[in-house]
Amino acid sequence: MDEQVRLLSEALQTTVVLVEGVDEKYRQGAFPVILENLLKASGKGATGTTTTHHTPAKAPSGGKIQANMAVNEFFAIAAPDTHTARFACAAYYLLHSGKAEEFSVADILTIYGKLRLGKPKNASDVLADCIKKAYFTDGPSTSAKLKTYVITPGGERYVEGFLNGKGANN
Repeated sequence: MDEQVRLLSEALQTTVVLVEGVDEKYRQGAFPVILENLLKASGKGATGTTTTHHTPAKAPSGGKIQANMAVNEFFAIAAPDTHTARFACAAYYLLHSGKAEEFSVADILTIYGKLRLGKPKNASDVLADCIKKAYFTDGPSTSAKLKTYVITPGGERYVEGFLNGKGANN
């Protein structure tokens, strides 16, 4: 029982830290999604602990991505079928290939260009969907005019579902 209380307390604290950077209009929706994902992760007993910061993760099990892997190779493996999934895969690629820990919408759309994919009619809507589903959260503030984002651990697990052949049903 004490272990469950500790895990819940850590998950709540982590969720509070994560949603602090989320735009106010998304915060109310993001909180329960992030909390639920953290509790699911801790319930699986993968590490038994939750962290309050994002650290660059290693390549997914099975070595699906390497620092020198081309973006088109990565997308051929993941095979995302929606703009939301493509945005998440692009963010995952940027992080795990060592290109960037945080990204802007322009960075994602650059990947679309490299892949010769049709860009979404409204990239802001796709971004909002990624934030609503807690795949992304606000990145660190920079002096540049473009707002930055980071992929969340839940977003990474979502993409790893594609890499492990589970698609969006993970």
